[in-house]
Amino acid sequence: MKALATFIILNILFISCSQQPEKQTDFSVNNIDSFLKVKNSFFSVYELSSKTTAITIELNPDGGKGILDSIFNAVASTDSIGISIFIPPYSKKCNYYDTSGVYALLKNKKLETEIKKHFDTTYYVYGTKGVQKVNIKDVLVSLEQCKTNIIALSINKFDTLKYGHPLICSSKLIQLNYREDYREIERKINQFYEKQ
Repeated sequence: MKALATFIILNILFISCSQQPEKQTDFSVNNIDSFLKVKNSFFSVYELSSKTTAITIELNPDGGKGILDSIFNAVASTDSIGISIFIPPYSKKCNYYDTSGVYALLKNKKLETEIKKHFDTTYYVYGTKGVQKVNIKDVLVSLEQCKTNIIALSINKFDTLKYGHPLICSSKLIQLNYREDYREIERKINQFYEKQ
């Protein structure tokens, strides 16, 4: 009898939870993450392959509450974007962009259009030797079962010979002093952490 009562209660809870209306996705400026509201935001930049260098942002399609997660989920539901690197693109609306690196990068026009609305078209990329102004080319996504999912904003060619390897970027130019020897700075950082 207790098992039957538990079964009935669990079914009532399940039915009441599953009948809640779906939340509408709002892509308006008022719904943008706080990191996108700041015009001088910093983002990570990675050499994802020999062909693709990109500004990268973590994507959490399974429960993420950010605007990029919301945009991705809305587009994924209409354009059939799924998760697997072992099968071809999931629909005619999604194509492989670059599979030569650690991530299999996919491109979807609708996703690109929606995401580009929330980013600047140019950024300053800071490398290990200097800074270069770059343009955003394509918006890509990588969805993998065993890796972090990312949105990748590919950039035009970054000159690694002149500016070193890319590290971070910002929408506004920050004046940095590049030096040849950072031992004194490292010593001060270590002293700071030793005091903590």
